Amino acid sequence: MKRRKFLKLATAAAITPQWMLAQNSVGIDLQNCGVVLGPSATGRISKSAQVLVEEAEKRCGIRWPIQNTATSNTKANALVTVYLATRQSAEKLEHREFTSVPELHRLREEGFLLRSGRDSDGEWIAVLGADERGFLFGVGKLLRLIDFGRQQAYLPISPLDIVSHPEYRLRGQQLGYRPKSNAYDAWSVEMWDQYIRDLAIFGTNAIELVPPRSDDLPDSPHFPLPPDRMMVEMSRIADSYGLDVWIWYPAMDRDYSNPATVKSALKEWGRIFAMLPRVDAVFVPGGDPGHTEPPGMPGKSCTSG
Repeated sequence: MKRRKFLKLATAAAITPQWMLAQNSVGIDLQNCGVVLGPSATGRISKSAQVLVEEAEKRCGIRWPIQNTATSNTKANALVTVYLATRQSAEKLEHREFTSVPELHRLREEGFLLRSGRDSDGEWIAVLGADERGFLFGVGKLLRLIDFGRQQAYLPISPLDIVSHPEYRLRGQQLGYRPKSNAYDAWSVEMWDQYIRDLAIFGTNAIELVPPRSDDLPDSPHFPLPPDRMMVEMSRIADSYGLDVWIWYPAMDRDYSNPATVKSALKEWGRIFAMLPRVDAVFVPGGDPGHTEPPGMPGKSCTSG
């Protein structure tokens, strides 16, 4: 084989998805695909549909249209229809085949169901969530299953039949916008949005923020925004995806037996809580850092981990 022909074949194999290399591939071609959103979709449901379409477009260059069932002609124009709904809104979809399955009604909190099939209108895929979060995680699962290429999108599994529930109730990650991280302190709002979106696609349901005052430096030359303003943005972003927002809030003052210290701390913490769009929980470490050692243990501190 001549070198030029070998390089041409090797290059084609490198950029061609595995499903195209198989002679008898079984799956669903998503090049001509339309997305149908259940009626009366909430803001977060619409956001999850946006995640599906935007992340697919980034990877293959194809923009799938999104329409509501009430006014949709997507089924007539697309070879494959992707139906998106929660358990509650699925009953209002025109397509009934996947809404009556028993598994849909037995979905636990944050669970989802993925199904595919064929009817007189062509092939279809359904992403159905027990709730808003389950729907988001179902969208994330579908994205992870699809093989993307240049102007190519292919689901290598057909028929699709997946029912999934989270094994753990809390699946979170601390996001420390501070110099100590050596990375996060340079991130813009847009970068945080993409990162939090990526975490959600893989099943994260909570993020933990760090307040402006901790055991770190108060500023960084890389900060695009001051810490309190970025904290607001990160809380807003998490809320837009329906994720819980925790705050890891060390008590940094020396003596909380002093009424003046308590008054000042309450004012500081109250200002932070009031400005955040969402706060679900606050974790106060006993030490490392902070000065809230357990009573009767002078000189000892609880490590927060």
